[in-house]
Amino acid sequence: MIQRLVCLTLVVAVTVFGVTVLTVPDARSQESPGMKVGTVDLLAVFQGYNRVKDQQVRLQAEYQKLTAQLQQKQKSLQDRVKTIGKLDAVKRRLEEKSIQESIFELDFESKWSQRSAALDSNQLTWGIYAEVLEEIDRTAKANGYDYVLKAESGEFKVNPEVDAMKVIGIRQLLYHNREHDLTQKVLRGLNQKYARKNR
Repeated sequence: MIQRLVCLTLVVAVTVFGVTVLTVPDARSQESPGMKVGTVDLLAVFQGYNRVKDQQVRLQAEYQKLTAQLQQKQKSLQDRVKTIGKLDAVKRRLEEKSIQESIFELDFESKWSQRSAALDSNQLTWGIYAEVLEEIDRTAKANGYDYVLKAESGEFKVNPEVDAMKVIGIRQLLYHNREHDLTQKVLRGLNQKYARKNR
């Protein structure tokens, strides 16, 4: 009777030292079909999603254009500094004050541009993340998965420059069977939708 109760349990979550252990019902049990758990490597999805690549190219082009404009303004200021010695005392003081104001404005504009670019990138990332989650949901339902867990890219590698406890603490999935990895299906679905939108 107790064994039968254990077999009917869908998920028993036990948290021990920050590690969640999932117990899946015994496959021999006729009463419970069990559950299907898949994984998705979000980093691989973001790296392979064409919309992300296109947005990176667009943001990079905008950043380069802005950088070129700022460099042109900086060069103009340097030219003004070179000619300051040819001015009389009164005009020199006025030009020095004007140059200082221009330097302050250029510094402010540079910092504002960097902050604005970071905010644009962050906003795009949130939007893409929501889209990725929708596609994971669609793919999981279409393939009969009950749960989808986040998996990390690649194999575990020791890096002496990185705090080991941070890596250990961040890692969420310690093992997953690669045949339940939905990453490529999710990526294929996202890229197909994106291609249809951009025809």
